[in-house]
Amino acid sequence: MIARELAGKGVSEQLVREALAQPEFEWGRMASSVAQKKWLTIAGDEQGKIKITRFLNSRGFNFDHIDSALAELGI
Repeated sequence: MIARELAGKGVSEQLVREALAQPEFEWGRMASSVAQKKWLTIAGDEQGKIKITRFLNSRGFNFDHIDSALAELGI
């Protein structure tokens, strides 16, 4: 289905095969990485958990990934 739609839009068959063969992006790992970086800038802030939650949500992460990232940080 996706391959047909892309072919219809002029995307080469080889490029479609390569893109579809790649593993799914790991959103949970990315959320954890972003949360760790943000935590370094706001460590010690009473509202840290709320700020990180809002920050990750504004970046498009879903709440399952956010909860997992916060758990890894221990907050």
